[in-house]
This record gives sequence, structure tokens and C-alpha cells, in this order.
Amino acid sequence: MKDFHSRPTGCDFKSFEVLPFTSEPSSRNAVLFPEKIDGLFARLDRPQDVNGNGEIWISYSPDLQFWGRHLPLDIPHRMWNIGKCGAGAVPIRTPKGWLEIYHATAATCSSLNYYLGAALLDLEDPSKVIAAPGAYLLAAEEIYECVGQTPNVVFTGGAVEMPDGTLNIYYGGADTRLCLAQTTVDALVSFCLEG
Repeated sequence: MKDFHSRPTGCDFKSFEVLPFTSEPSSRNAVLFPEKIDGLFARLDRPQDVNGNGEIWISYSPDLQFWGRHLPLDIPHRMWNIGKCGAGAVPIRTPKGWLEIYHATAATCSSLNYYLGAALLDLEDPSKVIAAPGAYLLAAEEIYECVGQTPNVVFTGGAVEMPDGTLNIYYGGADTRLCLAQTTVDALVSFCLEG
């Protein structure tokens, strides 16, 4: 049996230590900020309520194991984000704030529809929402987003800024396909601030 306590200092994706649950069992959609905030790791997740809904919360940790200072983000409720509202992409640092691309749901008479939204969080205190526009970024409209294992789903798993400035947003379509939407960080920041 390998001794994981004497692991190398760098990450080699071979050596690891299994930890107990680091969040409540009902929490979902966890993403870590790419840098520490005021000396602490920061995480967004979605504690799920008894109805399966929930909102994005932030929490902090000194060691990635013990988490505290849990606070819900004050993202305004709209017709498209009144159900599940969870983090999607790792927050992206911009001069105007942390850009978070998230998923949200709203029920119709026939289905639960998913949407992608964006919000800007304060750089020093990301529990503060600077801007969250009333419009969504993306809705399930294409056939590959509407027909599949779970209908009417767009669910982001991450966003990567490319060397040419393009922001690739990777998302699931109908829980069946991997899809790509492209924009720029500047365009999304403007979208957040100007709505």
C-alpha cells in the first residue's frame, strides 16, 4: 500500500490522499476559485434544498478540507433562474470582478428548462455580487440541446480563455452531447455590467 502522507510537493495526478466529505452530502456543482481570497481557498457550490432546488453559496477554507463562512450569493431571481442555480465554470479573474458562468432552471408546463447565466463578483469579497444581468446567456434551443437523455439542458462544465482572446464555454446539451459556445471575456463582462 502506498504511503500517501509522503506525497511529492508537486501535483503528479498519480499520488493523492482520499479525504472524507468536504461539504454537505446535498451540495452540488462545486468549483474552486483559481487563487486564494484573503489567504483562504474559496469555493462556490449549490446546497440542494428538499425540493431539489438551491442557490449558489460561497465558502472558505484554510486547507481545502474544513470549510466555513458559508453565504448565499445574492443573484436576483428572474423567470429563467428560479429553480436550480449552480456554479458552472471556474470563476475568471477580470479587472472588473470575478466572472462566473452558471446554470439555472425554470419549470414550464411540460419540462424543466436549463439556462446559462453570468455574474460578476467582487474581487476582494466574492460573496458580493457586482452585476447579474436580467437576461440569460444561452437557453436550450437547438435540437442537440433539447433532445437527449435529459431534454432542454444546457449545463456548463467550464470555460477556457484561448491565446487569441476567445473564451470557449464547454457545456452539455440534453445530458447527451458536449457542446461549445464561443465569446470573449470582455463581451461577457460588458453583458454583466450593461445587461
